[in-house]
Amino acid sequence: MRRYLTSFITTTAGAPTSVPAVFRWSWPIVLASVCAAACVGTLASAATGPTRDSPSVPPSQANLAIAVTVDHDTVAAGAPLRITVTVRNGAPSPRTLSFTSGCATDYELLDAAGTVTATSDQMCAQVITNRTLAASDTLAEVHVLLRGRPGMPVVPPGAYRLRGVLLLAGTPVRSPAIPVQFR
Repeated sequence: MRRYLTSFITTTAGAPTSVPAVFRWSWPIVLASVCAAACVGTLASAATGPTRDSPSVPPSQANLAIAVTVDHDTVAAGAPLRITVTVRNGAPSPRTLSFTSGCATDYELLDAAGTVTATSDQMCAQVITNRTLAASDTLAEVHVLLRGRPGMPVVPPGAYRLRGVLLLAGTPVRSPAIPVQFR
């Protein structure tokens, strides 16, 4: 699906070049729907990824504070989990953040060993974006983990840790992990 979206969003003269002619008339409507869907993350298995349970902050991003919060720390089977990833500019001046897609944040679910066991599988518009945060300004995005829904991977009951990810171009920055219990 991501490969299709990437080619779909690539345009020349205002019309997608790799979309069948029957869909070309409606591409702005479809694109708007895809962009609206990008705001909600869903759970997908992650075979690879960072394996440490510690936040990663490159020196160039030292004035960014990334935090993750949840609406409840115990999740019943079939219940959604609302995840908010917040980024605060602690620098005394405005800061421009660059992203390689329309998504600015994500989340990762870690097992007891600190290994990433799942991430969101949100659809993101494949466009380079920039967001400028004024001094002391914040950026917050909400994701919803829909556990136990048809078509979604199963998260076995147990204790996990959850962290937010700022999807900066080059090096993503991760928040400290918080505990989450799945029943």
